[in-house]
Parts: sequence; structure tokens; C-alpha cells
Amino acid sequence: MSKSILFIFLCLNMYNMVNGQDLTIKVKDVSTGQPIPGVSLELRNSGIHRMTDDNGTALIPMKFKEDTLVAQMVGYKILFRKIDSTSPHNLIEYLEATDYSLENVTVQTGYQHISKERATGSYEYLDSKILNQQTGSNILDRLNGVANNVVFDNDGNRQQPITIRGLSTINGLRSPLIVVDNFTYEGSVSNINPNDVESVTVLKDAAATSIWGVRAGNGVIVITTKKGSQSGKQSVSFNADMITSGKPNLFYLRPIASSDLIDVEQMLFEKGYYNDKESASSFPALSPVVELLIKKRDGLISAVDFDQQINDLRLHDVRNDLEKYMYRKPFTQQYALNFSGGTQNVSYYFSGGYDRNMDNLGGINNRTTLRSELSIRLAPRLSVNSSVAINLISSKTGAHGYSYLTNNTGGPIYTYTRLADNLGQPLSFAKNYRQSFIDTAGGGKLLDWNYYPLQDYKHDFTKTFISDIVANSSWKYSINKMLSLNFYYQYERQSTQNKNLSDIQSFAARDMINLFTQFDAFGELVYNVPNGGILNRSDATIESNNGRLQVNFDHSWGNSDLTAIAGAEIRQVHTFSGSATTYGYDDDFLSYKSVDYVDYFTTYLGGYQNIADGTSFADRTNRYLSGYINAAYSYKGRYSVSGSMRKDQSNLFGVKANDKGIPLWSGGLAWELSKEGFYNFNAIPYLKFRATYGFSGNVDPSRSAVTTEQYLDLPASYSGFQQARILQYGNPDLRWEKIAMTNIAVDFASRNHTISGSFEYYLKHGTDLYGITPIDPTAGISDGTSIMKNVASMIGRGWELSLTTRNLKGELGWHTTLLFSHSVSKTEAYYLNPALPSSFISNGNTINPMNGFDLYSIISYKWGGLDPMTGDPIGYLNGEKSKDYQAIYNAKDKDDLIYDGSAIPKYTGALRNTFDWKGFELDVNITSAFGFYFRRSSIDYGGLFSMDAGNADYAGRWQKPGDEKHTNIPSMIYPDNSYRDLFYLYSEANVEKGDYIRIQYINLTYTFPKVSKRPNILNSLQIYLNAANLGLLWRSNDVGIDPQYIDVTPQPKTYTIGIKCNF
Repeated sequence: MSKSILFIFLCLNMYNMVNGQDLTIKVKDVSTGQPIPGVSLELRNSGIHRMTDDNGTALIPMKFKEDTLVAQMVGYKILFRKIDSTSPHNLIEYLEATDYSLENVTVQTGYQHISKERATGSYEYLDSKILNQQTGSNILDRLNGVANNVVFDNDGNRQQPITIRGLSTINGLRSPLIVVDNFTYEGSVSNINPNDVESVTVLKDAAATSIWGVRAGNGVIVITTKKGSQSGKQSVSFNADMITSGKPNLFYLRPIASSDLIDVEQMLFEKGYYNDKESASSFPALSPVVELLIKKRDGLISAVDFDQQINDLRLHDVRNDLEKYMYRKPFTQQYALNFSGGTQNVSYYFSGGYDRNMDNLGGINNRTTLRSELSIRLAPRLSVNSSVAINLISSKTGAHGYSYLTNNTGGPIYTYTRLADNLGQPLSFAKNYRQSFIDTAGGGKLLDWNYYPLQDYKHDFTKTFISDIVANSSWKYSINKMLSLNFYYQYERQSTQNKNLSDIQSFAARDMINLFTQFDAFGELVYNVPNGGILNRSDATIESNNGRLQVNFDHSWGNSDLTAIAGAEIRQVHTFSGSATTYGYDDDFLSYKSVDYVDYFTTYLGGYQNIADGTSFADRTNRYLSGYINAAYSYKGRYSVSGSMRKDQSNLFGVKANDKGIPLWSGGLAWELSKEGFYNFNAIPYLKFRATYGFSGNVDPSRSAVTTEQYLDLPASYSGFQQARILQYGNPDLRWEKIAMTNIAVDFASRNHTISGSFEYYLKHGTDLYGITPIDPTAGISDGTSIMKNVASMIGRGWELSLTTRNLKGELGWHTTLLFSHSVSKTEAYYLNPALPSSFISNGNTINPMNGFDLYSIISYKWGGLDPMTGDPIGYLNGEKSKDYQAIYNAKDKDDLIYDGSAIPKYTGALRNTFDWKGFELDVNITSAFGFYFRRSSIDYGGLFSMDAGNADYAGRWQKPGDEKHTNIPSMIYPDNSYRDLFYLYSEANVEKGDYIRIQYINLTYTFPKVSKRPNILNSLQIYLNAANLGLLWRSNDVGIDPQYIDVTPQPKTYTIGIKCNF
């Protein structure tokens, strides 16, 4: 076998030798000096064609004494160069970038650079210029509105902040894989300084993602950091900006009005609703209004004083206090400085960054980043690259926001609550206990049991410190001009330390100390919880080691180009976390006191309770072993074929899956029709078709093929033995989820790139997805009835249109980019459905799989209007109108349910216009989403009565016959019927269309004319202004709700001013 391979190599070398002299051509970017891979080189007279390799180099034989070299690359001007027998054998050519291009030069997959011109797969490349049109400290946020079919979801309940081409799983991880400089990034992406990022490449179809195997089913985002230049020039760059925005609009939220809440509480008081609470031995807190009503009833306050205090509360809104005392305008300061330079043999890049952020509640988040990268050619055939990145993040929480403040039932703080008096002095709020109890408990010996919202956050806060270190090294040995051996290694360690301190002045500490305080026989206090602060500390560490050995092959002969990589990699990810609680803690002296965690104590309110230990540990090691191969062949620069295969094994998978697993693979074809001799459609000089098919995977590291259990810290109450509980049952068949994708695409450009773009259509089929299935009844398991296995499937489809037009060129330039996409993800097979169809009903923020429907669906009860005599909501039962709400809930037939539509957009778009004139550049980006629905919140009378959790819809409820003609809000009844509330809240009456168009950002930059001709002074100077989150231009609903922020405050408008200097 080895002799055959050697014979082939000798034949290839002899082919080159018999064709006259060889030219070694290196192609570079004229502005950056960086080599350009994938450039098409052709000698016109001889018809010989070559492609430059990853180093921008190609070897091309010269048959004739005189010839014309043509160098072409999409995004660059065509180069023509006369050469003859006297020309140097080693040529360096420079290409000049065009103003507008169909695609950028090359894309980075994490394993290799691929020329867009000969790629068969779906890649989206975003350079630093596009990324810098948005500001902020998170690089992924800058993809919003500039990457096609990359959707950002603000609903935290869906746990999918970013999706690429819709969903690919039902119960698995939904986020795309993040790759930074060749390896998976295990840390938080917010650690990365955007100023260190050179480009981002989004891998979308199977041909692009399958090289990443079982982790790429949700798509891959490849982040490439900046490197040193080989141009011989040294440069220093400095960037500084400041970002600020307004306070959140708390009045966008729709709680019940203060006056309406008071009316409800008065009604409930008259009906005796609070009698049980008033006499309860636990002294639960009652609202200020109820306390006033009690005082009036008991003759402790006059009717005049009562009316005056009630009227004052009617006019008060706690949101005014929150805006005045708690919330503030946030700001961010960002500074970045980098040095870069080098020669052909040595290049370097050093950078430092500092970000200081203060959020709208005064919380602080500071980030310091240091990065060093060095590339050295140790020998003509051996080069090494090494880098170290250190990211340090420290943060401290600020004031307690609106959502944090709750009453003793867990409902929101009463709308009429006053946080400060007329002089601005903090007021107490009855959080857990009645004021009459607080004032007399312990005869004045206990700690103050009042809760002061305006003061408490100063004594109850969390500090977090994150250190993230990534060390990367790669070695490349060029065996010959075609073959190289590469070794890559990366070490990453992210350590997170959380310190939640409730000092002695915090309500949390005072409450717990008082609760466990007892009096001895002499009337002296016994502190079972020591008098001091409470420290909850948690630590977590992620440590990963990655190694990869890879062979690269790149050769051109005749009209053929062949590139291939093959390799193996090993990866281990170790995570450890632990937490503990310390009592009697003093932060100044770092001292604490011991407590008894085992015994149960009689609490001050009666009953028995033990002191929470808070100690826990978790340790997990995941190991992966992979082998892969990827190859691409191109003929005459017209026809391309690609293929890849990868096999993954892991301790996450079951024994059977590791033994029998089938490799994930992909294949692709591309045909550049415009290079055919018969093609003469001059209006579209560039036309290329692509098609791919293949498989990628998805794996959830939290699942295991073996039985896992958790040991509990306390022994069993009766036996005294160690307790444990099963977390996950063994499944030897557990394997990765498998996602098949078909992708068909066309790329096109008109003459002079006046119009250019692409259209792609894709189909997805997810099989072996995680799904719930019944446990074998003979397994002997008594505390569970189901297990997660690879039994579900889903389908997805969609398309993407990218279109760029050059509208004006000259002193005033104007070009437009349109991104528009369609994506649908539906359940195909799910075998364990709930017993009741009503269980499919939700707000659209959870997946309730129903075969044939969108994964995130809005499904509702059919609405029959309001009863004109009572204001009761009317539903349907067995096709007939009904007010038997419990029967509607328990109905076995799905026919009375309504499918409203998808809860996530089926169509997303962005329209970006760029204008440039005399150094000014203006970018305006408008984004849109269509084809989705949302369920708005409304009045829940049960929640209003029990938790004071009211909604502004209360004011629009049915109150008299005829109201049903202009409202769908039911009448209020007492006592409440929970099934009645449930029916109304989840009926189609509260479903709205979510379509919208919004201004994503406006960015204005001005680049000053070159200040100095001396290159060692100021080379360029730029200032920029940015405005983001500018609001909606149009929405389809008429209820005043922003569909991206249904029950949370919208992001305020954000403004940035910055400066960039290059020396």
C-alpha cells in the first residue's frame, strides 16, 4: 500500500517536471498584506488553471515563453499580468478589493479555510466592518439583523437565545455550537472582547457543519480572532467608546391600577376573605389597605382619616418610586488597544481591553481582556502559532428591580406601595409578617423585622468573579508543496466564583436569625442562627483539553484542484461545582460561627425546622474521541464536488451506540454555469448552482447512558442511613440526535455587481431525537414511569434570500442589502402524549410536541364570546357552546381546540442601506418578523384574589349587559372559579398576531482624511455614532404590545459615541 502511494506522488511530481519551468505565485490583499486562499489562477495561452492554497500560494507550470496570468477572486478586481521566460520564478501579486462583492474571500470552518468560490456548502461570512456597525460588549449580539436566518429570541423561557435555520431538536440543547480559533469554546461568549474578533462565519447546512459531528446539529458559529500581519508593517490601534441608554419604561407593563386593586381588596374584606389570614398564628403580612380596613372596623381610625389615606394610596403608583429611587440610566465604557506587525517569518498581535458597565439598577460589570498571538516560521517547512487569551470579569449586583419586589404570597408588590416618604426617607414594607406582629415580637429584643426596599439591596448583594484562560498552539510541517502535517492543542479553564452576602443589616439575615431565635428559662435570647451575616458561596470550574492531529492535502494539476483534510481529535471536558452556606459571617474579619445543621428547632412562629446547610457538589467528566475526513475536488473552476465523514465516540453514549454508531457524513456539488463556453448571458456574468446533503448531530452533555444518582446531605429520618435519589436511569442505547439536511442554492451577480445575491432552499429531518417513552414495567423502578430515549423525530424546511444592490457609485455611494428567510420546524413523531388535549395549550414558550404542528405552537380553547346576561366566557364542548369549564378542560377530543399558529416567526428579514460620501458612512438597518402569534396576559381573578396579581384588563371587564359588544374580558365573580379563569386566559380571545417591523440600528461614521504622510504617525482617524433599539415602525397588533417584549420592558434606546485611531 505504501509503495502505491509513493508511486502516485512520484507520478504527480514528474508531471510538473516535464512541463517547463514552474512559477510559484503568492497572492496577497493589497490593503492588509494577508495571503488570499482560493484565488483562481489561469495562464491564458496554455489554459492551465490553479487555486491558491491556505497560504495564498500556488505552483503553476509555464508551457510557453510568453503568457498572460489571470487572477480572479470574488470580491476582488481581476488581475492581468504579462509574464515571459525572463519573469522571476517566485512572484508576489496583490489583489485590490472591490467596493461591493457577492461573497467575502474565504470562510473559516474551524478545521480549514475554504474559498467561497469553490464551496458547495452554506456559509455566511461577516467581517469586522459589518460586525462593528453595532456596538456592545457581546460579539454574538452583533449578529442580530446582519446574519440571514439567525434569529434572536428574547423569551428566556424558551431557552434558545439564538437559532440558525429554526430548531433541530425537541428536548435537546437548542443553541448553536460556538467555535473560537479552531476549537469549541466552553466558556461564556460574553468573555470575548469584540475588538479582538476579525470575522464570524455561520455554518448552516450539512456540508458546512457535519465536520463538527455530533455537536453541530443546531448550526455552528465560528469566531476568528485577529492575527498579526505579515506585511512587514507595524501598527497600533486604539478604540474607545461610551454607550448609554434611558431607563426602562416600567409603565409599558400592565399591572392592575392602584384604585382598582383597592376596590377589589375592599370587596374581599367585606366578604370575609381575609378572616383566616387575620387570625393565623404565622401572622402572614396583609396589604396596607387591608390593615387600614381592619383599623377602621376596630375603631382604631376615623372614617375621615381612613378615606384620606385610601385616597392617597389610590393616587400612588409604585413604579414612580422605582423610577425615582431605584432605576438609573446605564452606561458602558469600552477601551481597546492592540499592537500588530511582523514579517514573512514572524508575526505578532497583542491586545488589551477594558470594559466598565453599569446597568439600570446600579449593578457593576467590569471586564479586562488580554490577548497575545505569535506566529513563527522556525524552518522553511515548519511553522508554529501560539496564543494566550486571559479574560477577567468582576460584577456586583445593584438595586432590587420591579420583578424582584414581591408580597408575602409571591405576587407582585402592591401597585400603591410607597417606598419613601415625602422627604425621600425609606419606608418599610410588610413583606412576610403583619406590622402589628413585627412591632411587638420579642418585646423589642429581636432584630428589626421590617423590610426596607430602598436600603436592603445595599446589604444583600452578589459578587461574581470569572477568570477565563485559553491557551492555543498549532504546529504545521510542510512535507512538500501538496502535503502538510498539522497538530493543534488547546487548553481552556474558566473559573466562576459567586459570593452572595446578606449582612446583618439585610432583611434575609434578620428574618432568619429572628425565626430561629429562642428564649431560655431566664428570658435571654438564644441565637440558633448566629447573630451575623449569611454567606452563600458557590464555585464552578470548566476545564477542557483538546488535541487534534490533521493532515492537509492541496494540489492542482492541469484543470484540477484537490484539497483534503483527515485527522483525529481527542477532547475532555471536566466540570466541577460546589456550594456552601456560612452563618454568623463578618466580611471585615472573614470570620464565621458554627451551627447545628442536623437538629430541628422550634421556630419563633411555632413548628419545627432545621437550618439549611446549602452544601452541594457536582463533578462531571465528558470525553470525546473523533476521526474525520473532508475533501473537495474542482475541475476548471466550474465543477466542484465535496464530501466529509466523521465518527464520534463518547462516554455520554451507551455501549451499543459507541459500538454500532454510523459515521455522520455529507456530500455536495457545485456548478459555476457562467464559466461554460456556451454561457453568454451578459446580464448575469456570474451564476453558480450548489446542492448538498448530509448528516450532523446533537448531543446533550447533561444526559448519560448510565444510571446516575444524587446523595443527599441529611440521613433518612427513621433509619438514619444515607439517602440518595436516582436522577437518570441507565440507557445503553443512548446516542446522539441525528439531523439530515438537504440544501439547494443558486448564487448570482449581474454585470459590475449591480445586483448580486443568493437563494437557498433547505429541508431538515431530525431523527433519533430525545423523547419521553414509558419505562419497561419489568425494570423494577417504582418512582418513575418514563425515560428519555432516542425515539422522536421532527421535520423542518425553509429558504433564504440574500440580495445586494449597488444603487449609486461615485462621490455619493449607496448600496442596499436585503436578507429575508422562511423557517418552519414541526413535530413528526412523538409517542408519549399527555392524557388530556388541554395539556397542549400554553403561552408558546414551551415545546408541547403535537405531531404535525410547530414545535412552539399557540394552541387555544375555542372562543364563543361572553354571555350577554352574566359576562361569563363561553367555550365549546363536543362542538357545542358550553360554560362547563371543568368539562372543557377534561375533554378528550382535540376538535374543540384551535391552532392559532407558530409562537416564533416563520419569516424574518433585514433591510440594510449604506450611504457613503466624502468620508461619511451611514448605515441604517431595519429588521422584521412575520408569521407568528403571541398570547397576551390578562386578568386572572384567582391570582388577583390570592396574590394581588392583577392585570390592567380588570378595568375593561364586563360589568353590565351590552358590554360584551366591546370587550372580551369576563365579569368578576366571587368566589372565583379557577377553571373559568383558565379557560379565558388560554382561549383564542387573548391571542394576537406578532408581525412587526423595527429599526435595529443607525450607525454613522466619519473617517478623517489622512492626517500625516509619515507612516509612523497617525495613519487613520475615525469617529462614529450609533443609535440602537429605536423601536417599532409597524406592528400588526393594536393592543400596544411589542411582540419581542410581551411581559417585560423593552430595551431602551441605546446611544454610542466612539473613536478609532490607527498609528
